[in-house]
Amino acid sequence: DLAMAALQTAADLEPSYLDPHTILGVIAVYAGRHDIVDREIAAIRALVPESADPILRIANTYLKTQNFAKTIAVYKLVVEIAPENAEYHANLAALYKQEGLLDDAIREARKSAELDPANYGKQAEDFLKQLGA
Repeated sequence: DLAMAALQTAADLEPSYLDPHTILGVIAVYAGRHDIVDREIAAIRALVPESADPILRIANTYLKTQNFAKTIAVYKLVVEIAPENAEYHANLAALYKQEGLLDDAIREARKSAELDPANYGKQAEDFLKQLGA
């Protein structure tokens, strides 16, 4: 709570500074304060709408806490921000598979292979075989 309060103060003092918003979002994940996470993601998007990196940090924090539903929700935003990044699609495919969302996993695996066949073609092919697609 003290860390979140300090970061909130920092964000309030200089709203255009990205780091407090990102770190506050990460800490809020650990605290289970999804309302704060959502607010900070919105602030981050307003500050750097074309950058997936700070949102990715929050997604990876959700992954570390094994909150796969929230990880997927935030990762979908990462993919929306950077739709041409094959790695993000491949990671989202794995998350969908983890949650049993096989149609979504197949779609994202195929997208990763389409975007970067040299690096993700074989990986996607193997992944799809595992899913029986």
